[in-house]
Amino acid sequence: MLIVESGLIVSGANSYVSDAEYVAYASQRGLTIGADDATREQQLIKAMDLLESYRDKFKGSKVQRDQPLQWPRVSVFIDGYQTDSNTLPKELKRAQMELAALSVSVDLAPSGSIENVQSQSLGELSISYFSGGSYRSVQMDNVMQHLSELMVNGGKVRSVRV
Repeated sequence: MLIVESGLIVSGANSYVSDAEYVAYASQRGLTIGADDATREQQLIKAMDLLESYRDKFKGSKVQRDQPLQWPRVSVFIDGYQTDSNTLPKELKRAQMELAALSVSVDLAPSGSIENVQSQSLGELSISYFSGGSYRSVQMDNVMQHLSELMVNGGKVRSVRV
C-alpha cells in the first residue's frame, strides 16, 4: 500500500506521489506503465528505493532526523529560491515517476555480470585485454534532468586541482 509523503512528515511514508498522480503523468507523456494498481505500486516503490539511495547527494538536511524518507528537507535552494520545508519539489516527484516508468523495461538495480571480451583477432592481428567483466548500468538521463537541481553540484562529482 502506498503511503504518500505530503511534506508534513507522514508516518510510514513510502512514496512521494500517489497512484493517480503517476497515472496522469504517464498518460500526459505517453509512457507505458503497469495496468493495475498493484503493479504501479511496485514500480513506484522500486523508484523510491533508488531515490533513497541518493541520500548523501541531496542538498540540505532532513527536517527531522527520524523521518521515514529523505524529503522534506531544509536549506534547499532551487533556481536561487529557498524551498519551503513542508513541500516536496515537483522535480522530486517527476524523478520518482520517471524512474517508476523506467522500471517497466529496465531493472533499476541490475546485478553485475562478468562478460568482457578477453581477446579479439582480425587476420594475423590479435589483441588481448584484461580478463574481467562487463558493466551494466541504468541510463537515467530523464531522471537526472529532474534530480540535478536537488543534488549538491547537480549530482556531478566535483574535482579540485591543488
